[in-house]
Amino acid sequence: MSDNEPGFIDAMGSVHQPAQADCRIACLVPSITELLFDLDLGKRVVARTGFCIHPSGLVEQIPKVGGTKQTNFKKLRALHPTHVILNREENTRECALTLSEFVPNLIVTYPRKFLDNLELYSLLGGVFNRQEKSAEIAKNLTDSLTLLPDSVSALRVMYFIWRDPWMIISPSTYIADTLSLIGLHPIAVPSSHDYPSIDLESVDWQVVDAIFLSSEPYKFVENDVGQLSDAVFELSGKRVPVVLVNGELLSWYGSRALKTPEYLMRLRQQVESEIAGARNAR
Repeated sequence: MSDNEPGFIDAMGSVHQPAQADCRIACLVPSITELLFDLDLGKRVVARTGFCIHPSGLVEQIPKVGGTKQTNFKKLRALHPTHVILNREENTRECALTLSEFVPNLIVTYPRKFLDNLELYSLLGGVFNRQEKSAEIAKNLTDSLTLLPDSVSALRVMYFIWRDPWMIISPSTYIADTLSLIGLHPIAVPSSHDYPSIDLESVDWQVVDAIFLSSEPYKFVENDVGQLSDAVFELSGKRVPVVLVNGELLSWYGSRALKTPEYLMRLRQQVESEIAGARNAR
């Protein structure tokens, strides 16, 4: 890339030039840490959050510098990163402002749709001189989508990410767009938030085909399935299937998204089976 050519533009509109070969990368986005390894950049990653757990067996050697919203800036500064990768949703503005005081390059990401992964691959592949590898990952993602049918009937779901209080996703989230690839559409509630809190009593359960309980950020378990199923039945007289889902495969962008289409196919089949079972039990 010549001096007259534009660089690579991140989610905040910042322009980044190709990094030097000796760059030092701190990643404060769990799913992107995994992507960096898949781009053959593992040796350049000098810091991560405690939630950056993949790839298992490799990431453990990288120093942890707190969480996605509570960063140990003193420890991170001592690691002398040249680049820090952030996400508009997972990291705070205050974190970015503090980092800008001692890190030359902040790369901000913000995938909102499943196919935004292609831009993410291109951005990081371009900045870190891994264009060939990022193009390969992009092709693999595109190929994986051929597993999905051209059209399916729509099913209405509620996707829970937390309890006490109960919290769900809105239709404007990355997760919702991912689910829509297989005809699973999260129901909206009156709220301006991407992850609104709700009262179970306020929901019209008659229009809900299935309930999803995510494995993250709150780790729902089988006991939650029974409790929520009984609570909904008591409120509505309707048995709504409650399904535990893999949050990583539905919410993690990056290279983990390559496994998502196959998982969506299995999930759709499971949901259809459980809906049929609930109807037959009436």
